[in-house]
Amino acid sequence: LRPGGGFIGSYGLLQVDHGKIVDLKINDVYDADGKLKANIEPPFGLNRYMGASHWFLRDSNFDPDFVRSASKAASFLQLETGENVNGVIGLDVSFLSSLLEATGPISLPDYNKTLTKDNFYLLTQSQVEDNFFPGSTQKKDFLRAAETELMRRIETRKFSYQKMITLLTSAVGEKHLLFAFSDPTIQKLFAINNLSGTLEEKRIADETTYLDSIGVNEANIGQNKSNYYLKRSIDQDITIDGEGVVRGITTVNYTNTSSAKTPFGGDYKAYLRLITPSGTTLTKVQVDGKDEEVVKAITDSRSYLSPSFRPPEGVEVDTVEIEGKTQFGLLITVPAEHTKKISLSYTLLHKVNVDLPKWTYSLHTIKQQGTLSDPYRLTIHYPLAVRLFTADQKVNDLGGKAMLETTLSEDRESNFTFTSK
Repeated sequence: LRPGGGFIGSYGLLQVDHGKIVDLKINDVYDADGKLKANIEPPFGLNRYMGASHWFLRDSNFDPDFVRSASKAASFLQLETGENVNGVIGLDVSFLSSLLEATGPISLPDYNKTLTKDNFYLLTQSQVEDNFFPGSTQKKDFLRAAETELMRRIETRKFSYQKMITLLTSAVGEKHLLFAFSDPTIQKLFAINNLSGTLEEKRIADETTYLDSIGVNEANIGQNKSNYYLKRSIDQDITIDGEGVVRGITTVNYTNTSSAKTPFGGDYKAYLRLITPSGTTLTKVQVDGKDEEVVKAITDSRSYLSPSFRPPEGVEVDTVEIEGKTQFGLLITVPAEHTKKISLSYTLLHKVNVDLPKWTYSLHTIKQQGTLSDPYRLTIHYPLAVRLFTADQKVNDLGGKAMLETTLSEDRESNFTFTSK
């Protein structure tokens, strides 16, 4: 799992002419990365916690905003291969697995294998990683064989149109299929229609509407596939007090179900980022219910790469302001066959005008691309001087507290309108 969806193991060059696919070539990302002559320093999370000394196409999608990650990927491709592209399409393992649900299983006679939606991930991983050696073409060969048969099935229209339309609609909404373009006009169209996974704010605020946003974003930097076995749930607790101050607690509950015998599993080592509105202040970090000492992360590579460097005591948190969002980043580890609970408490910069006769609290919950439908629980504590008038979600209103339980299968916008009693 990576911020832009997943580790880029392979890439394809897709040529389209007037809506028709002319050519598609699948390549091993290491073929391109081996041609990079420039030395580009990786982002802090990769450099500090994974020990990556160089940045390549394979790690380019490290930004939670898919459009920025896509732009970086296109830049790396041009540097490494000289190829210039008009856009980037991001698709993950979940999308390919569901694509096989629409087309049906595909047979690969040269490998004596049949790919299905249920075995796609583990079968593909075993085929491309077992007995792998530097210079091997087995990953590229296997994926090209699968792509050729899949395209043949699509071109001969041997699939259910209804399933395919449903699949594509769900894949875009759930961020398993995303689009980014270099042409600003085209990109704006895709962003407005939620097809690009951008963090850019599209809601419009006014004096009666308070905009809040929250996102949990992770990068697996443990050089394994343990997130395949990870179960995650997110609890969001919001308090709006009588003065209009907004405080939040985001809790992420992890269960790592992998074991010593699990293929490609192991400890889940991740760089976790919490995405909040600009100007937010982090007030507390808890691990398994215990308060941790929070210290400013050492982000200067000259310091942490020094042989004499000793990390400070406590939990290091890197705070970054970028395009209207404050991001808090920290390292977490969930050992195999263990659970872990991480809680981050924070206070927003601006207040709600609770003295208005009617006001709306609008929360945009950002689902990370590449993740599945994590259980999600939202609790809003509001002043006793007001009552919940309307909500666009099915909530349980207990008077002073409204609760919503659902799954985070896609970005979710929740609007709660309050009036004076």
